[in-house]
Amino acid sequence: MTVRKSKFDKVSREQFMKSDKSLLGHTFKPISLNEDDICLLYDYESNEYFGIVKIGLFENNLTFRENPIPEVQGVYDGRYSKYSKYEISVKEFYPFKMNIEKLIKVLKINSKEPNNIVKNSNTSSFGSLYYRPKDDDGTEHNRVIDTFTFIIETMMENIETEAKILKDKIQVLEKEFKKSRMFE
Repeated sequence: MTVRKSKFDKVSREQFMKSDKSLLGHTFKPISLNEDDICLLYDYESNEYFGIVKIGLFENNLTFRENPIPEVQGVYDGRYSKYSKYEISVKEFYPFKMNIEKLIKVLKINSKEPNNIVKNSNTSSFGSLYYRPKDDDGTEHNRVIDTFTFIIETMMENIETEAKILKDKIQVLEKEFKKSRMFE
């Protein structure tokens, strides 16, 4: 599982949150995405992560497809419709909030060093995470990325376990409800 990041501003975040959350949009063909990759949704204006998605597949077994009329339909509208050129399949969406200042303390990193974990970088959306402190032989980069990936993977395992428990409870309640309706 690869952990990636996609950046939003206030308006694009709002448009995504109003959608059915089954698609993400992008201006370029995101060929490096694989099914079950994890993508953190980052709002650079509020400086927080606000959700996490698991990438899915379309019927063509690709994680993306070209939107034939992005200016008419898509996740984003107005000046943001350019981000609907390619649609990315979202298998699951989980909202959460992670404050960047707290994350900096947990990861023990210098936020001024080149990275796309805790700051708005110019890297394209859906890129892999990176942290490149000066004079690093790769040890610090690996420690930070491994730690953050571990946090996200653990969080996903817990979220998915809780989601399964809730689905099971809903199914039981639905069966009980149907049973009770039979005797009315």
